[in-house]
Amino acid sequence: MTLAADPFSLAQCLGYVAFVLGLSAFLQRRDRRLKLLNCAQGAVYAGHFLMLGSLALAGSALVCALRSGTAAFVMRRWLVVPFVVLNVAVGFAVAEKATDWLPVLGFVIGTIAVFLLEGIPLRIGMFLSSAVVMVAAWISGSIGGVALEASIAAANLVTILRIRMASARVAAS
Repeated sequence: MTLAADPFSLAQCLGYVAFVLGLSAFLQRRDRRLKLLNCAQGAVYAGHFLMLGSLALAGSALVCALRSGTAAFVMRRWLVVPFVVLNVAVGFAVAEKATDWLPVLGFVIGTIAVFLLEGIPLRIGMFLSSAVVMVAAWISGSIGGVALEASIAAANLVTILRIRMASARVAAS
């Protein structure tokens, strides 16, 4: 499938919903809001990629939804291990070609960021995750996925600047 194929199909429309949820997530200054919106985005993303026939992206997005939802309420560093193992297990279960491992790699990077980082480093980790997932989304033919992952870079930069500006204001007062 190419990115221009049927841009108004149900599958692509779900990708647009995931795009809005994901962009909203990465504009948040509060980590919990980011993680909850990322959870919702991952669930919608999973359905989107399943409809596009990309089982690796769908499985990794579902693990991402579970991971982000868990991380919004339970921040235990050790949780990185079961979520990385689960994501790699999904890869072994569904990967048919080398490029099927891209979403696994991308979401593993995101998992490490979500459980081990906060603030600006968290957003840098999520940026790196998005760069890898964007390539996988392109390969799958996801219009919303490519738009989301490209936009996350800009959203993360804006949010990093907002966090730094807020810190500078507090330090100045």
